[in-house]
Amino acid sequence: MKTLLVILLFVLSPALTGATPAPPGGEVVLTARDVVSALDIEQAIKVATDYGTRPGIVTLDARDGPFTYDHPDKSVNIFYSAVTLRSLNGATITNCDDGVFFDDMPLQDVAVRGIRFRCAGSGILAGWNRYEVRRVAIQDNTFDVQNFGIGIALGRDLAIVRNVVRGAGADAINLGRPTGARILGNDLHGNQGVLLDGSSGSQVTGNRIDARNQGVVLQEGCDDNTVDGNRISGVHSAGIVFAGDSSGNKVHGNRVTCASGAACLAVDASAAAREANRISGNKIAQ
Repeated sequence: MKTLLVILLFVLSPALTGATPAPPGGEVVLTARDVVSALDIEQAIKVATDYGTRPGIVTLDARDGPFTYDHPDKSVNIFYSAVTLRSLNGATITNCDDGVFFDDMPLQDVAVRGIRFRCAGSGILAGWNRYEVRRVAIQDNTFDVQNFGIGIALGRDLAIVRNVVRGAGADAINLGRPTGARILGNDLHGNQGVLLDGSSGSQVTGNRIDARNQGVVLQEGCDDNTVDGNRISGVHSAGIVFAGDSSGNKVHGNRVTCASGAACLAVDASAAAREANRISGNKIAQ
């Protein structure tokens, strides 16, 4: 929680004085010289969206080098809908706690594109308690993190596309009760690659997954999802795991390479799971 005193001090801070002001289209461009903490990026979001009354874009321009936080607030909070946070010239945030944290409110039409995050915590976290986030695009980012790469609960119409997650001490992608999520063409490294819990109508396709334990996990209540064309390596347990009752899923054409010395499975599924789902063409690579 940010106190009123901190907010007032920030408003009076010179940190944003060099930032390009928002044009009528609702964009604020920041360089490293404009940012001393995540509060500066959050203030830019307020300006770009006219305090949540219009769509807004905040562009992190790397022309002055990487973005390094010098003050304690090191996580960008998203508190308005219709926000795009994007990179220009290959922007890197070098020392985030969590890269981007969605506040617990009904947010929609948010995009995070093309940024490299080097975080002590997670890359992106959203939707943990009451509210569903909708139409969120996470695209072409790189997450060097110690916890989750991307963790979203209560998400609808999520697009997680062509991201790189490295060093995840937990799951590279962890989605709780998503509906219609598209996880496409990502390069994922973590304890588990993708975990879906209570997912409906989601797609996990064409990802490269290097996971220490399991590649893709379908937890309880995962129905009518598609897991196909993924390349999974390094696993000790299995490439794809059915970890609870589920039905109507299509799991096809995934290639799995076990960790050295491990006797892993391409798909770990009970007889009941194989009856209730369509599982075919998944192989252990030789």
